[in-house]
Amino acid sequence: MFSIVIPTWNNLEYLKLCVDSIRRHSQSDHEIIIHINDGSDGTLEWVKAQGIKYSHTAKNIGICLAVNHLVAQTSRDWVLYMNDDMVACPGWDTAFADAIESSGTDLALFFSTMIQPDNGRNPNIIKMNFGTTPENFDESRFLREYLSEAGPDIEGGEAQPTLFHRKWWMMVGGYSLEFSPGMSSDDDLLMKFWVAGCRHFRIVGSSRFYHFSCKSTGRIRRNKGGRIFVMKWGITQKEFKQHYLGSLRPGAAPSKLAARHPGLFPLTTLSGRLRRAAYGLLGEHPLQDIELWDSEPGQVPGHTDNPATVLKDPRRILVVVTLRIGDVLLSTPVIRSLHLAWPQAKIDVLVFEGTEGVLLRNPDINRVITVPTRPGFWQHLRLILGLFRRYDVALTTLLGDRPTLYTWIAGKARFGMQDGSKKEHWKQYLLTRWAKFEHVDSHTVLTNLGVVDLLGIMRNHEVVVAWNPSDEILVAGALPFAIGTETFAVLHMSPKFSYKMWHQNGWIELAQWLEVNGIRAVLTGSNDPAEMAYVEQIYRFMPPGTVSLAGKLSLAENAYLISRAKYYVGPDTALTHMAAALGTPTVALFGPSNPVKWGPWPKGYEDTRNPYRTRGTQRVNNVVLVQGGGDCVPCMEEGCDRHNASLSNCLQNLPAASVIAAIRRLSGEETGLDQSPLVPVNKRRAALPLG
Repeated sequence: MFSIVIPTWNNLEYLKLCVDSIRRHSQSDHEIIIHINDGSDGTLEWVKAQGIKYSHTAKNIGICLAVNHLVAQTSRDWVLYMNDDMVACPGWDTAFADAIESSGTDLALFFSTMIQPDNGRNPNIIKMNFGTTPENFDESRFLREYLSEAGPDIEGGEAQPTLFHRKWWMMVGGYSLEFSPGMSSDDDLLMKFWVAGCRHFRIVGSSRFYHFSCKSTGRIRRNKGGRIFVMKWGITQKEFKQHYLGSLRPGAAPSKLAARHPGLFPLTTLSGRLRRAAYGLLGEHPLQDIELWDSEPGQVPGHTDNPATVLKDPRRILVVVTLRIGDVLLSTPVIRSLHLAWPQAKIDVLVFEGTEGVLLRNPDINRVITVPTRPGFWQHLRLILGLFRRYDVALTTLLGDRPTLYTWIAGKARFGMQDGSKKEHWKQYLLTRWAKFEHVDSHTVLTNLGVVDLLGIMRNHEVVVAWNPSDEILVAGALPFAIGTETFAVLHMSPKFSYKMWHQNGWIELAQWLEVNGIRAVLTGSNDPAEMAYVEQIYRFMPPGTVSLAGKLSLAENAYLISRAKYYVGPDTALTHMAAALGTPTVALFGPSNPVKWGPWPKGYEDTRNPYRTRGTQRVNNVVLVQGGGDCVPCMEEGCDRHNASLSNCLQNLPAASVIAAIRRLSGEETGLDQSPLVPVNKRRAALPLG
């Protein structure tokens, strides 16, 4: 019945699910054609083995070129374009066939009703969460409930996937290449069909697809599609959809704008004229778009095949990471990538006061600039004046308003983040380019390195942790034993927020087991009075050989201490990330936190895929991530009471035996480790009284 064209870019597991759903949930026979971008993840071999018709390019060529190429190979009259991260629902094709018959014309665009975990405030998308990855996709519930929410046909609507007649696709010229790699190309296609006389734009309520939500757009160099659309048509995308497509909806109030200009070409609006003038005055259009256009757009993470990078040897670079200490630490792969690409450049980093300690020994950094979380007016003004256009390049790994504004103020060329939501849209006008910010489904290190890809330089995945000889001397002086002669494990018991805490008796049992096996426990913690009191409370019930250094070491000194430890055990906190980065055998205790996004980045891990799954205890290189139990895990909330001072049952119920098993796993079940049940070494310290 239909030709189905699917571009894919190293999303093999999604593609398998997509193709399988088409085969199982279609009522008619369809032609499937796939364009494989790169395919080094096994996609190329899999498609060949499946006997599916395909085309292939060595790297990502973007949506516009890929879909145009695929449509040219189709043999059916009607063509469906869909993404590789979509799952077809039963009956999708018969619903489309009925829609075609009822319309009475082939000059039409039909769209499925999309179901997504998050609808992004789009009223045309049904919000239902059946999973965010193929791994956690709940197919049985999906098949039971995909029709549970009403979804009538919507005239004058637009969505994905898109069904069109091949004749009219060729007539309007398909996707316009000036929108490569693809941002706003769909809206441009809608406009071209409108100009060709199409007045049938229908979302078909009973043709449904589940969408995992844009799994490739975060890896591309995003074109400024909204700007190109205005320059081309003289009207914004929002105005076109509101006044023209919206006028097709039954019962819609007549649009004064459309009524004044009933012809094929929409009327140029005042907003469109002002934007055209502004883009011209800024000197950014059309020359910048032409210069940045690439006939083979997009970039494989980790390298660039394009020798013409965005920037040539910047002398001064500013990296803005004004958030928590963990975010600062996980930005160091970006800083290392910049340093390796431009070793002569001076790299400064702007962070909040209190988070700079993790960077002070970093050899890649020229200067760490600090700002209070709530600076006074004059203090803030001095900072802004000191930053204004002082840097050849400024970038931020964060989505927030404040880091984006700092980046805009400081840099001649500016790079940052966007998540695709309407509330963040204004930031694209402050940035030269932006990468996709992924809230849930991508590790923070990989998300951050998306900014590196924008610069056209090589990725480096190393989380950088450093110290100097003076730190080593201070640590040696703080320990009651010679650091090179005794086996010890570092236990970091107190995270910044209570909802990440493991229970106190668990730490005591663990310390006892370590002592039975000839491993001394060394406790760490910050100099925060509450944290020091918490550590001291548990320390009093630990074996006599236990050493507490809580409040006595800087971050650099802690780094050296951890680097010499046999094991490290800690919750989701900055020191745990440091231990993983240093290569120390690390047990990370996770409860409500999302391992996919926040799992400790293991030393030597350089894959472009996330190191961790969403659920389950798992080992990657030198790290065993132990996850608390429960159907709600990970809830990604701040404790069971939903505030950061509450506790999390998944961690409070996590037995010490699970943590000990993780250490045994890291040790390879070394013969020196006792396998017998725990025996308290001192009855007075055997258990911490509760309540």
